[in-house]
Amino acid sequence: MNFKYVELMFLATKPTRSRWLKVFRETPIPTQHPASTPYLNTLPQRPASTPRIHFKPDFHRPHAYYQQKELEQRVSHASTTSLEDSRDVTRQAPSAPQAQAALPTRAVHAPNVSWQKLFWVSFPDTKRLDETATLAIQLFPEDRESLGHDPWLAEACSMTLHNTVIPSGNEDCFIHQGLVTALATKALAQISVDAHTWDWLATQLQGNLLSRSCTDKDGNALHGILFLHWTTNEPTNPTLDKVYSKVRLLKHIHPASFRVYPNENEAEQERNKLGDIRALDEVASSSPQEFSYRPRTCYGHGPCKLRDYQTTVHKRTQSGCAMHVHVRKRGDHHELTCQPEAQMLETTSQNSRGRKKKPIVASKSSRTPAHSADHSAHWFHQEFVPSLQSCEFRVFIATEPSKKGIRGRIGQVIAIAKTSFNSDTQALAVREFLPEDLEPALTRLDLVRFALFVFERLRARPDSMIFFESLEVGVRLDIGVANTRTAKKAFFVNEITRWYGAHYFSYHICAEPKTQICKAFAGAFAMVINSGTGCVS
Repeated sequence: MNFKYVELMFLATKPTRSRWLKVFRETPIPTQHPASTPYLNTLPQRPASTPRIHFKPDFHRPHAYYQQKELEQRVSHASTTSLEDSRDVTRQAPSAPQAQAALPTRAVHAPNVSWQKLFWVSFPDTKRLDETATLAIQLFPEDRESLGHDPWLAEACSMTLHNTVIPSGNEDCFIHQGLVTALATKALAQISVDAHTWDWLATQLQGNLLSRSCTDKDGNALHGILFLHWTTNEPTNPTLDKVYSKVRLLKHIHPASFRVYPNENEAEQERNKLGDIRALDEVASSSPQEFSYRPRTCYGHGPCKLRDYQTTVHKRTQSGCAMHVHVRKRGDHHELTCQPEAQMLETTSQNSRGRKKKPIVASKSSRTPAHSADHSAHWFHQEFVPSLQSCEFRVFIATEPSKKGIRGRIGQVIAIAKTSFNSDTQALAVREFLPEDLEPALTRLDLVRFALFVFERLRARPDSMIFFESLEVGVRLDIGVANTRTAKKAFFVNEITRWYGAHYFSYHICAEPKTQICKAFAGAFAMVINSGTGCVS
């Protein structure tokens, strides 16, 4: 029974309650009320002999009002709860019901559906796959058959996909890690998977054929996912913006559910970088001291926040794989749009008695981009951490089912790589993580705890299913070690690299058959698909 009716019953006198009980038992209680209709108007008429009952003002508010207040309280709790009292990373996020209530899934997600078809579409890298050890997995069919592993890879060598499958003599071949993950997903999710390259997608969009392709043999529309895959170069012809725009229209035409993975909001945030950095700053600001260190960032507008730093790292949005990353000295402003001399000009103006204050004007270099600059991109800079070039830990996390996890899933570290970048040769050295890679004061357990702490905090955010939806499957967190002001070493996340576009370094850090990371992400993705994901695109 609705609680408002129960309270009305007990406000009346005892004889009156008996008459009201009879009325309530015979009168169906409406389960939903229009927002404009007070509850008073939905009650049965009061008998003439019944004393008048005085209603509290809050009774006129619709039930949705109370649901909204409760939601706001849960969101606030999920995003601000202090975790200093807990050392267990599995307990450092809100419980599953709290996290579920904190998410705006009802506002942005369609009801869960049973996905039937997945289009895996890859934008090939410029560099040949068999020359890229960070992406390729070499397949030896004889070994696979005799040892009995990964039977679902049998069809890979017969596929004709540009720079995605490359024969290597005899029956051996190099396969892109993304295709290996897609085929593993097909085997685990029991879903139809079609693998294509970007030229196929261009033809589909140009001829409005995608909806027709997402049907069964009888022409019935299928619930489909368009999985956009790229690892180094951002797609062109069509661009990502063009693809998402076309699918927005397709969703209104296709008779069944259709979505793009990753969703448009997350893809945009990943490319622009700044949203991820702000999220990491927010996580650090509300974390225990041991997890609170963050390099300072100047986002490229207003007075420069790093004007007193002698060296900073300049970075560009819409870029990846260490491209458009430059270590520059103070005064070497280049494409930055912040105001490096703002403080000096303001101080000079204040000290000039009787003079009119001069407006703050940005330096010429910050107003005039370099000749080769991309006008659609934005430059920003960060505090320089010297150790980051020589040592960065790439921590791979995949989710698995757990009753105590957020939305029924919890992260587990599946692999860790150590990388070192040579700025002169632009080469990246990679190997498996070793315990001695850390300072004596830090251990592998400390690294794992930190990575899982940040991972679960990102998943607990109220906007996680909008901007961090792919973390339901997993992620690669790129982690550095810095000296803090207290002379202690501290971990920090340099970048959130989405699982679908990360280099797995399988050749360097995995034992044979080198498919372990692919299968871990595929297994998590298959579970997410099987459980049904919202129709966000």
